[in-house]
Amino acid sequence: MQKYHLYSTLVVNTPNRPFSDRKRKILLEKLREVDEERVEPLFMLIIEHSRVNGVNIDFETFKLPYRGKVSEKNDVTFKLEKFPDELLWVLWKFFGVTKKKK
Repeated sequence: MQKYHLYSTLVVNTPNRPFSDRKRKILLEKLREVDEERVEPLFMLIIEHSRVNGVNIDFETFKLPYRGKVSEKNDVTFKLEKFPDELLWVLWKFFGVTKKKK
């Protein structure tokens, strides 16, 4: 399977410390306000982190990691509290290098 290079770039030098509750609240707010252009890259970062760390994804039944669910409207949701710290840091870095479209 091919690597997702954005993930490879962002995972480098992620802090080796817990993701703070304060940052978690900020990240959650950023995720709630995410624009359409950043939805797919965010989804791919989550999926790539799962793949790299050996978490199985069943694409036939669309069973997603981190208690991900797909709604009837094809909206995807995850349980942020199930994300490992490394993935939270990757998403934090993603928001640091991307800008919300105005």
